[in-house]
Amino acid sequence: TIKRMPSQILAVREFPGFATDKEIENQKAALIEAMASNPDYAIADTTSFRVLQWNPPYTLPWLRRNEICTKVLPVAEVSVPETAAAAAVAEPVVVEEAAEAEVEVEEEDEGKAEE
Repeated sequence: TIKRMPSQILAVREFPGFATDKEIENQKAALIEAMASNPDYAIADTTSFRVLQWNPPYTLPWLRRNEICTKVLPVAEVSVPETAAAAAVAEPVVVEEAAEAEVEVEEEDEGKAEE
């Protein structure tokens, strides 16, 4: 399925060889470190990265091209989504709905026990 996605700005780091778990972690750390010194852009979500592997499996390791990327935002916009996300998580309405659902289940169970 092909989906149209909104445009976004990505920070990308290219690396050769095989994309092992250890190598991906090393490249992820290098990308985060490089973006930390960038005065214009910051990583939008430090838990969301993509690994792109461009070659077929039989390509020699030194000829392989891999990339790791993540979405970045202008520095002025990064703090706003984090604050909004924290406020949405702290909202107690979801907890109250879950508690009400548990009460309803308990009441139904008690009715079955009496029959």
